[in-house]
Amino acid sequence: MFGGAGAAALLLALTLVRRDLPEPPPLPVSPPPMVAQPIQAPPAPPAAPTVSPEGLRLHGLTATGAIIGAADGRQRLVRIGRDVVPGLTLERIEQNRAVLRSGDTRYLLGFEGATAAPGDPPVIAAQAAPQGGDDLRYRLGLAPVRDGDRVIGHTIRSGAELPALARAGLRPGDTILSVNGSVLDEERMLELAWTLANSERTEFEVRREGRTMRMAVR
Repeated sequence: MFGGAGAAALLLALTLVRRDLPEPPPLPVSPPPMVAQPIQAPPAPPAAPTVSPEGLRLHGLTATGAIIGAADGRQRLVRIGRDVVPGLTLERIEQNRAVLRSGDTRYLLGFEGATAAPGDPPVIAAQAAPQGGDDLRYRLGLAPVRDGDRVIGHTIRSGAELPALARAGLRPGDTILSVNGSVLDEERMLELAWTLANSERTEFEVRREGRTMRMAVR
C-alpha cells in the first residue's frame, strides 16, 4: 500500500507520537503479608504476704476508728481505712470488735476474744485486751453535758477516780469543755484515755462554778 519512503515516514510519525505519550504509572507493589505476633502477658506480681495481728490489743472503740495497742505497749487511734501496721488495715468497726484485713484474710479483734464472722474467710484469732481499763473508767466517770442534741462537754462525776485528770487539777463537778482545742463530745471522750496516754502535754478547757479556766497535764 505504501512505498518505501511512505512506510519510513509512517514509522517515524508513530515513533514521535509514542515519545509524546506519558509513561504509564508503575504497578502497585503489594505489601508483604502481616504475620501475627503472640503478645506476651506481663508476669503477675507476687502476692503480698499476709500480715498477722499477733501482739495487737484492742483498748477502745470510737465511731470512726479503734484504739489499738502494739506489742511494745504503745497505743494509738487508728481510723477506719488506715493501716494498723503496714499491710494490716482497719476495715470496719462492729459492736465490741474491730475487723482487720490483710489481703484476703480477716481478723476480728474484740474485747472478749476473737470469733469468726459468718461468710468471712478463715479468721486467725488475735489477742484481745480484757474489757475495762482506762477507757471504761472514763466512760463511767464522765457524764455528758448536752445543748439540745449536741454534747458540748463532760462533767466529772462524784466519786470518780481519774488520776490523770486529778494531776491536772480537775475535780468532781468540773465540766471539761475541750481537750487540746477540740470539743469534748462523745467521740473525743472515747479517745480521752488514748490522748492522755500518748500526748506529752494535754490541755483542758474547764468550767468550774460558772468560771472558765485552762488546765494542763503532762
